[in-house]
Amino acid sequence: MPLNASDIDRLFKKIRDYSRIESKGVTLNRINQDFYSEVREALLFLKGMAEESLSKGDIDQYIAVREREGNIKKSLSLFFQKRYEKILRESLYDIEGKTLDILTPQEREFIMKMHNEMMAIRDSLIDPGKIQERESPEESHEEPEIKQEIGVPQNTTRQKRGPCKT
Repeated sequence: MPLNASDIDRLFKKIRDYSRIESKGVTLNRINQDFYSEVREALLFLKGMAEESLSKGDIDQYIAVREREGNIKKSLSLFFQKRYEKILRESLYDIEGKTLDILTPQEREFIMKMHNEMMAIRDSLIDPGKIQERESPEESHEEPEIKQEIGVPQNTTRQKRGPCKT
């Protein structure tokens, strides 16, 4: 369905509302599962409008569209900062269904990656020997050569882990 100016205005209001809600509370709040898709579609729509205005030589319209796009991006940035701070905090703990249920698909992917990365770092700090045990002989042979070239100590390697299971 093609977007129009009122759709963009509604989305901008939704972004500001979500940002306000995330600012007030300490826990993650449920948002529309299609939120990021809607934002992407709106930004692409505005980009197309700006290009069309520029090609027609309508500089005033071009500036207005770019300003509207900038306002949306600024509000979205504030929302991301607040929401993703909470998601990162949650990723430090065991991820439960309750946490995952309120996230969008994009946020679920993000929290899983962050959780797995933080757990790998935690495990390497708690038990550095685990890293050496998990390496295959081929990796042990090849990695020191690469690390010597870039000046990284040979005994520090990243632990390889599978994806977080939900």
